[in-house]
Amino acid sequence: MKRNMSALFRKTGGVRDQDTDSAGFSGAPPGVISAASKKEPITEKGLKLSLGLKKKEPEPAIPMELQEKMNNMNRRIRILEDRYNNLKREMQFADTNIIKNKQGLAQEAKALDSEVNEMQQTIRELNDKVGEIMKELQTCAKLTDLKVLEKYVDIWKPVQFITREQAMKFIEERLGQKKTL
Repeated sequence: MKRNMSALFRKTGGVRDQDTDSAGFSGAPPGVISAASKKEPITEKGLKLSLGLKKKEPEPAIPMELQEKMNNMNRRIRILEDRYNNLKREMQFADTNIIKNKQGLAQEAKALDSEVNEMQQTIRELNDKVGEIMKELQTCAKLTDLKVLEKYVDIWKPVQFITREQAMKFIEERLGQKKTL
């Protein structure tokens, strides 16, 4: 019988209904308290249990010193949470800035790389042109050759030479004089 009472006590949530069958089940679903059961508290092993009619005992008073310490700790925890949230926001901001700066630097690096490639191409072209100029200078007359030519020009004095037109005119004049004579 004690086993049945314990099982019934557990099944009905501590309520013993007067209208239970031989198995200890009432017509009400488990956990529902009927009006009749409220009147009769269950007793088992010298304990008197009542359902929901128990008065709340006042909570023991927390000493002021302990209350102040708890409030101080709560305040410190809130401050630490705020600091943590601020640091988290700053880290997110820093991460965002780092990513933006990285992208900007990557673009600048690409631009610089293309500029370096262009400069290298320009240097190659200049080297080619300087090589062509050097080849042309090797085929040109040297200073000693020019000085030799200058000496011959000074000796011959081609400025004093007559032009063809002058020579033709001179010849015609001579021929005209012979005819008249």
